[in-house]
Amino acid sequence: MKLRTLLLRMARRGYDLILPFTRPVTPSVRILLVREGMTLLIHHSYASKWYFPGGGVKRDESLVGAAMREAREEVGAVVRGEPRLLGIYLSNYLRRSDHIVVYVSEDFDLGAAPPDTWEIEGCAWFSLHNLPPDMQRACRARVQEYLAGGGPYSGNW
Repeated sequence: MKLRTLLLRMARRGYDLILPFTRPVTPSVRILLVREGMTLLIHHSYASKWYFPGGGVKRDESLVGAAMREAREEVGAVVRGEPRLLGIYLSNYLRRSDHIVVYVSEDFDLGAAPPDTWEIEGCAWFSLHNLPPDMQRACRARVQEYLAGGGPYSGNW
């Protein structure tokens, strides 16, 4: 493991430890980008699994606006139209109260290359039916909900 990755993971762990005291309830978003039976996933520099693009909601930002911004910032996707709500979930991981809103978009444009950012180590397309073994468990569950149709869903992350 690179020193940079180790330091980023340690910083993230510290952030996770103080967050319950500084922001007891946190809204966040994820967006499932789907095209031709494939989904675009990201690999963070501070985490060891594959995720949907997403992150925190900024002050005065709508949830759907945050999801569209994160898609643009993390993979260079410009979402056309409003994404569909897949579900709203609760994560109490590390004593946080994180409310995660997941959207789906099948209508988006991609730039020539993903933006160059310290946060994202890589992004790649994966078949919805052959996801990477090291994909984050909750994101994997959301893909199964997407494939089952229906929604919006709710429950634990």
